[in-house]
Order: sequence, then structure tokens, then C-alpha cells
Amino acid sequence: MTQPETSSGNRRGQEQWPMTVTAVVDLLPRLRRITLTAEEFRAFVRAGADECFGLLVPADGRPHLRWYTVREHRPGLAEIDVDVVLHDHGGPAVRWALAARPGTRIDFRRSGASYAPPPDCGTQLLLADETALPALAAIVESLPPGTAGVRAVVELPNTSWTYDVGGDVEIEWRPRDGTAPGTRLLEAVVEPGRVGYAWVCGEAAGVKAVRRDLIRGWGLDRRRITFSGYWRVGREDGYDQG
Repeated sequence: MTQPETSSGNRRGQEQWPMTVTAVVDLLPRLRRITLTAEEFRAFVRAGADECFGLLVPADGRPHLRWYTVREHRPGLAEIDVDVVLHDHGGPAVRWALAARPGTRIDFRRSGASYAPPPDCGTQLLLADETALPALAAIVESLPPGTAGVRAVVELPNTSWTYDVGGDVEIEWRPRDGTAPGTRLLEAVVEPGRVGYAWVCGEAAGVKAVRRDLIRGWGLDRRRITFSGYWRVGREDGYDQG
């Protein structure tokens, strides 16, 4: 996940503290869940459902900042979970995730959340690819039981990808199957005139295309769109290198 171009949301100050890995589980061949602990997580309060944070990944003698979603938070155990997509162009974050074992240390930097539907938004449209799936899942699971008027669409690399999401919202799964990232999400933007708020996160170029279509093609007020480019095709860890 990256934050080079993001709509405004609920941001916090840049608190920072060390964490220790307590567990590593491969959910899929290219999706790894890492559990991290720090005493600060006992009092930690999310700024919003899609809370993100910075991992200060050591490489080349200096820390590289990479952004991820807090997938689960267990204050009683002082733990969080983070799901890391293992991109083809693996950079510092992917290399760190592949090497992570219980006892591995890394620093946490606090950021904030972006999901902020206005009270009068009515129907919501949530669009994500595999990198933004943990954030979308956290949003869906935060909604009160019986919440209506939420459409959630997720673009995945292929049909072999599966991911557990709780809550009452039925998710539309759309395999990419060789098409350009964001193609299936753009196809999902059909008759969004009834939509009062959109949350769109994933590959940067695809997110821009969807946002452009919502604004220019369907007339949605740009102030009612939360968007973020989490990664870029061909970039190290999905980020601009450096």
C-alpha cells in the first residue's frame, strides 16, 4: 500500500514505536498475514475502519517506509494483523515479509484512516483490488448488522484467490484473469447515479480511471470520493523506487 495520491481522511500525528512479529501465516501463495505485538496496541484506538500505518522496513542501511492496513486489532493481546501481498517486483517490504519470523523486530508509524462517508450519502460504492482488500474487509466488518445500501466489488488476480470477510455485505468477486489492473473495477461502475459516496483503492492507474469515470461520466461530486493508489504496475513493492 502506498500514499502518494490519496483523498483527505482522518489522519493522526506520526507516533512511532517498535513491534515484534509473533506469527506468520500464508493465507495464499502470494498473500501473507503477519501478526505483530507492542504494548502500545493495548491502548491503541483506530482513527477509522480502514486504519493504515507505516512499516519502517530496514534495507540498504536505512528504513524504507511502506504503508499497510490494520487488518485486525486485538487490544487485550496487544496485537495487530497485517496482510501483505507479495508482488512480483519484490522490494524491501516483500523481502522483509518473506523473511519475517516470530521474534523479528520492525518499527510502526501511525497514520490514520480515509473511509469517511457523509451522513446523507445514501448508497455507498466500495471498490478494491487485492492490495486494498484488507481495508475493504475492515470497512465492511465495521458496519452495523443489517446495513443496507452498500455495494462492494473486489478485483482479484484470478479465481484461485479466496479471502474471508465478515459482516452482512455481499461482496462481488471479479477475477482479473490477465486484464489490466482496475479493468474489472471500471466495468463495475454501472448506473452509479444512485451512489452518494465512493471508496476506490487499488492500483494507481486503475483508481484514477475509475475516479475519472465517476466524476466525468456519472457526475458524482469529487468531494464524495475517497481514493488511493496503493501500488503501481512494475514498481518495486508496487511503489516508486527509492
